[in-house]
Amino acid sequence: MKKTRLQFIVGLIMVLGQIIVVLTLVYGSQRSPKPYSKEDFEWALAVIMPLFAAHVTIVVKHVARNFKATRSRKVEPVVTGQFSFFVIFFPVLFILYLWSVIAGRVSGLLGPEAGELRTLIGISEALFGAYTGILFDVLFR
Repeated sequence: MKKTRLQFIVGLIMVLGQIIVVLTLVYGSQRSPKPYSKEDFEWALAVIMPLFAAHVTIVVKHVARNFKATRSRKVEPVVTGQFSFFVIFFPVLFILYLWSVIAGRVSGLLGPEAGELRTLIGISEALFGAYTGILFDVLFR
């Protein structure tokens, strides 16, 4: 796969996925049959947003740096299938995990204890945040 194509796919996944996660979080605090407490909502938002902002910033910086459409004859870099798989798999898994934790709390599958939500979000930030950060650094450098 060409590197620019992969950058577009991953950037789109992260931006749209983050919007869905944040909207689910807002829904869980406002309209859900089992809404979050104000404290849980603020805590989750304060933990999730910095990492999301870091990922989106990387994508936006890349787009801003390469805004000119060029028609050069230089050969576009191609990335390996293994790299393409990992760089798509980790962000998708990260977003699905965060969404399922938040949706699980909204639907009542997770208990009302704030500790469960905080532990599960903390685990996702530690595990997936590190891996997606490494892959984003390589992909968008």
